Amino acid sequence: MGVQFGFRKSLNSGLNASLTDFSSRNSLLNDTPQGRMPKNIINNQPAFNFYDSQFKTWFGWKKHKITINGFLSNDNMDNRYFTSFRSRLFMITEKQQQTKKWNNVAGTIFYEYEKDKCIFEAQYYTTRFYENALLSYQVSRINQNIKRFDTLETRNENKIHDNGLKLKWSQKKKFPLTGGIEIVHHNNIFFFQESETPIFEVNRKVYVLSSFTGKNWQIQKNWSVNTDIRLSYLPGFKNVWVLPQVSLEYIHSKWKWQIGISKYNQAIRTLEFENFFGQRSTFFVLANETSIPVSTSLNTFSLAEFNFGNLMVLGEVYFRKTMGNLFLSRNIASLIDRNIQLSINDYTLFRGEGRYYGFDFGINYSKNNWYQSYQYSLSYSENRFEKLFNNQYFPSIEDSRHQAKIIQGYHYKNIYGQSALIYASGRPYTNVNQILESKEQINIADIETGEYQDRLPDYLRWDVAMGITFNIMKKWQSKFEISCFNVLNRKNVKYRQFYYQVPNAATTNAVLGNDISQLGRTFNLGVTISFN
Repeated sequence: MGVQFGFRKSLNSGLNASLTDFSSRNSLLNDTPQGRMPKNIINNQPAFNFYDSQFKTWFGWKKHKITINGFLSNDNMDNRYFTSFRSRLFMITEKQQQTKKWNNVAGTIFYEYEKDKCIFEAQYYTTRFYENALLSYQVSRINQNIKRFDTLETRNENKIHDNGLKLKWSQKKKFPLTGGIEIVHHNNIFFFQESETPIFEVNRKVYVLSSFTGKNWQIQKNWSVNTDIRLSYLPGFKNVWVLPQVSLEYIHSKWKWQIGISKYNQAIRTLEFENFFGQRSTFFVLANETSIPVSTSLNTFSLAEFNFGNLMVLGEVYFRKTMGNLFLSRNIASLIDRNIQLSINDYTLFRGEGRYYGFDFGINYSKNNWYQSYQYSLSYSENRFEKLFNNQYFPSIEDSRHQAKIIQGYHYKNIYGQSALIYASGRPYTNVNQILESKEQINIADIETGEYQDRLPDYLRWDVAMGITFNIMKKWQSKFEISCFNVLNRKNVKYRQFYYQVPNAATTNAVLGNDISQLGRTFNLGVTISFN
C-alpha cells in the first residue's frame, strides 16, 4: 500500500512592452520609440499565477492491485494595456483588459489481476478541461476636433469533458495475444463571439466505441514484429475506422533499432484562430458530420538507441501526415476600424491537411551523482488549405525548425539540483506591416504563402531547480522543491500584434504595434509527501 500527494504554486511578476514602428525596427521589446512618434505610450501590466496538485494511492491483495490517480490545476491570467498615440492628424487613447482562466481535472482508477497464464486490466478515467477568456477594448479618437468612442468585446468559452472505460486482456503462454475494448464519452461546449455577434458555437456529445488486439511475433533471436489493429466506431457518423500499427524491432546487447508505421483517428479536434490583434488561440472542438471532420493521421518512424555503459545515444527520424486540419480566420487582413460590427459572414472555417517531419538526436550521460542530457531536434511543421494561399504548404504556428535542450543534474545524499537551458528558433507569423504597406486591406485568399511570412525572434530560457527529500516518520517521505522558470527574465516573444496604419509617404503606410512576451521569471514551490 502507498500514498503520494504533491502540490505546486507559482509566484510571478509582470513585464512591460513598448509601441514601435514596424517599418524601421525589427526587435521591438522595450525599444524606445524614435522619429515621428515622440508622444506615444504603451503600458503592459500582466499578472499570471497557477497551482496544481496530484494524488496517487495504490494497494494490493494477493494477485489483485488497484491504483488511483488524481490531478488538478488552475491557471489565471490578467493582462491590462493602456496605449496613447498622437500624430499630426489624430490622437488615440486605448484601454484593453484580457482575462483568461484555465482549469484541468483528471482522475484514473486502474485495476490489475495477474495469473501465471494471463493478465486482466480494467481502467476508468475522467478528464475535464475548461477555459474562459474575455478581451474588452475601449478606444477614444480625436480627429479634426471630432471625438469618437468605440468599444469591442471578444469572449470565448471552451469545455471538454471525457469519461472512458478500457478493458484489456493479455495471454502470456502458448499463443501470446492482447485484446480489449474501450468506450469513451465526449462532451464539448465551445462558444466564441465578438461584441454581441456569435461567430462559432459547438454544443455536442458523442460516444467513441473501440476494440483492439495485438501480438508480438518473435521471428529470430533478436528480431521481432509487433502488430496491432484497432476498430473505432462513432455512432453519429455511421462509420468504422480501421487503424493498424506495425513495427519491426532488432535488439542487441548494446543497441537496438526499430521502424514502424501506424494510423490514428481523432474525434476531438484543435481549432486555430487569430483575432484582430494578432493573438493566436487554440480551442478543442468535437467533430461532426458536416463542417468539422474526424481527423486521420499516418505516422512513420525509425529510431536507434546505443548503450555504452554510462553513455546512451538516441536518434529518430519521423514523418506524420494529418487530414482534416482546421483554421478559423477573418476573410480580410486589415487593421479594422473597431467601430465596424463584424458578422459570421466575415469569417471562414478552412479545412486542409498538415505534414510534420524531422530528426531528433540525444546524448544522455550519468556517473556517480552527476546526470547530463543533450538534445537537438530539426523539424518542419506545415499546413495547407484548399481555399487558402493557393493550396500551397506554409509553416504552421508550431514550426520551430531548430530546438535544443541541455540538462545538468546533481544529487548529494538527500539534496539535488538541476539546470535546464532551452532554445528554439523563432516561430512564423504573417507580417502585416508588409501586407498593409501599400494598401488598406487584402483578402487572405489572395496572399501568397512565402510573400509575407516572417519569423519571431528565437526563444531562449534557463530554468533551475533545487530540492531536498527527508523522512517525516518511519514510512513517510517528503520532498520540498523550489524552482525558477526563466531565471534571466528573458523577454521571449509570444506573438506580434498590430495597432495602427499611419501615412509614412505618399504611397506607403507605417504599421505600429508591439511584441507580447511569454512568461517572465517565475518562482515555483512544490511539496510531495509519500507513504509506503
